[in-house]
Amino acid sequence: MAGKVTVIIPYRKRDVEPDHLQRCLSCVKKLHDLGEIIIVNNDETPMKLDDSAGIQVINVNYPMWNSAWARNIAIRHAKCPYIANIDADVMVRPSYLTTGIDVLSKQHAYIRRPWGTNKDNWQKIFDLPWSQKLKQTKYKMGGADGMLITKKEFLVALCGYNEMLGGWGRGDNDTGNRLRSSGKKVKIADPNNDSPIHLWHDKTFTKRYPVRDIINDGILKRLKYKPDYWGQISGPWTAGCQERKDAK
Repeated sequence: MAGKVTVIIPYRKRDVEPDHLQRCLSCVKKLHDLGEIIIVNNDETPMKLDDSAGIQVINVNYPMWNSAWARNIAIRHAKCPYIANIDADVMVRPSYLTTGIDVLSKQHAYIRRPWGTNKDNWQKIFDLPWSQKLKQTKYKMGGADGMLITKKEFLVALCGYNEMLGGWGRGDNDTGNRLRSSGKKVKIADPNNDSPIHLWHDKTFTKRYPVRDIINDGILKRLKYKPDYWGQISGPWTAGCQERKDAK
């Protein structure tokens, strides 16, 4: 792999079926401009992949799962100039990174919201050629968080994703808003021909986390997307904040 982009994939077995991760990887490995793949696996059992070429797996085992924290671990290990966050339960087309980089010629960050699938059609959609997938994908993921691509240097300047957000969700949109607050241009796209497709699984579509979402939304409202608040919070990314300050 000699591409420009590090793809980071946070993964927790209890949230996403292992087969979905393999389906995701089968798409990610075909991406143009792919430089490396970093999976942060939060599980008591270390991850073993049948084909690990070009993939770095970072195994952690902490009871308090935080997807932002997992992404920040991956960012610190990333070697490429661009970072793309890709969830472990989506499909992406081979040109996904290339079109993202094209957008970044005029923007500082690009967030694409996914199409959705349902219990009855996700398997059929996965097996179709990409040109046919979107014809079978009937609805947009209402209110779904998108997936971000941007330069690593911009994420380091922000001190990474917001680790005050619990569990899954809100992270990419929050980061996009913090980038805007720091003067960056951010494009957020509703589902289109270049968008990822979310693979249905019951843990996402039958379980709701209203308390967590209320807490997350309250945090975002309180912080008002200020770009520099993160340096006051201790956590795995704190050293990154110090590196940023030392570089000034």
